[in-house]
Amino acid sequence: MLENSENNVPFTKENLENPDLNQLRISLQYVNELWLNTNTQKLLIDKLLEIRNDVYSKKLLIGNQFLKLIVVTADIEGVSQYWGKQLNRNEGITKQSDSVVAGKLIFWHKNDNFEIEECCAVMLINETVAIDLIDNNQERQNEGKHVIVHELAHIETELINLIRREKLNTNNNDTWALNKYALAEVLWEEFYATYKAYKYAPSQNIQASNSYFSTLLAETTESVDQEILDYRTYNDVTRLYNFVIRKLEMLIAQLGRCLGSIKESGTDDKNKILVENFFAGIRDVSIRWEEITRQIYEILDGEIFITDQGFDELSSFVANYLIEFGLVLERQSDQSIYIDVPFTEKTTPKSTDNL
Repeated sequence: MLENSENNVPFTKENLENPDLNQLRISLQYVNELWLNTNTQKLLIDKLLEIRNDVYSKKLLIGNQFLKLIVVTADIEGVSQYWGKQLNRNEGITKQSDSVVAGKLIFWHKNDNFEIEECCAVMLINETVAIDLIDNNQERQNEGKHVIVHELAHIETELINLIRREKLNTNNNDTWALNKYALAEVLWEEFYATYKAYKYAPSQNIQASNSYFSTLLAETTESVDQEILDYRTYNDVTRLYNFVIRKLEMLIAQLGRCLGSIKESGTDDKNKILVENFFAGIRDVSIRWEEITRQIYEILDGEIFITDQGFDELSSFVANYLIEFGLVLERQSDQSIYIDVPFTEKTTPKSTDNL
């Protein structure tokens, strides 16, 4: 069922869309000499099969048939760009400058007319994750399993998001409406994937991730405040808006992962302290961010089929984060959006000579 490709030989979009391809492939690309050993390769294959069979036999996830290829690589960004070219779309890596990307799922459907049966997925796995999977230490194995299950869960989130977009009647020229829904999708899909993979996540990793979020929120807030100060000089509101949306997307992705871990851990009385510690960390940075995040936390329940109403509520709450970053969007009578950037103590230049 599982094959290993030659080192550094890429597959193509056409290869994977071939209806005769009914086997899951593994490709080793830009990896070290460890993987030249066929016994090591077999051990990795066995571990991947074990995880996949466990997840799908217990019906924890759906979508097994869509995964066509797993790429183990030390260059996720480069391989991601390769698939971006294959699919003629942006498949870059969104991450903080000092972070390591453990995995990425690339998902598409063959034709413009969406048909579930014609979807394909490629999973990119950092070589370090594969090394964890074959380690004798159970905790390291669990860290690797957590990444694999997280990415498998993204097959489901991609399917649901595609179905939702088919029903969503949004004007393609309405940039804010599209961005609002896109941000809500990012938060929900990271929440769901983390929620599903939680059983494999070492508790210390969960705590570190949650602590990191409050630090990231503080750093992002400071960065946005500085950009608004610069905006007072360069006076390009579109540039400011795009900057804030990019920052918010990265922050919301991390928020979704944190909410996924604490939602599941919160079902255990002894771990409920994780939940309150997480919100306390946010409160130390912004009381309003804590209030909005608690509202979102109540909407998310770990179910794959979030209702349309629930998703609309989620996108509305996510929109409030933009206001907390200092941008107020007002829809005009002609349905266009006016972006107001109110002066605050932190975003008012000390000198008004340049205003």
